[in-house]
Amino acid sequence: MVCVDHDPVVRVHNTALLATDDRVVSVQADIRQPQAILEHPAVARLIDFGQPAGLLCVAVPHLVPDDDDPEGIIAQYRDRVRAGSHLVLSQFGSDSDPDAMGELRAVAAGTPVETYFRPRHRIRRVLRRFRTAAARPDRCPGVAAGRHRSHPAEDRRASAGNRDAGARALTSN
Repeated sequence: MVCVDHDPVVRVHNTALLATDDRVVSVQADIRQPQAILEHPAVARLIDFGQPAGLLCVAVPHLVPDDDDPEGIIAQYRDRVRAGSHLVLSQFGSDSDPDAMGELRAVAAGTPVETYFRPRHRIRRVLRRFRTAAARPDRCPGVAAGRHRSHPAEDRRASAGNRDAGARALTSN
């Protein structure tokens, strides 16, 4: 497993946590530079791109500005993995619940990063060439609504007796 983050403090923290397992590495890099990540020596050592792999783009695409072509960035990673690979992608949706969007904007307002909400049709474009597995078949295949909760205690209360509670991720293969 390769964990990638551009923040040097996160990399140091991850490296300390992962130091006991040589099958996991932390790489300091920018997701907007796929070639640098895909060709990084630690990535080459751990990931056999001749075999199916898992690609987790969680809590990242919504931080990439439109001018940086987030769909094109994800496509470069997608194009590198073999058929049978899996993609998990989370992206704030611009057609989401307005109250949840307001909460997420409020959280992000106190940080130096900007968040970008995108409509479902743009999120679907990222999924081209992947077969989607719907989190809920009665909804748009592959694009599942998630719920934002601001406190872990809310998660526990919401999930008590409710097997469908909690955020859902977009899953593809």
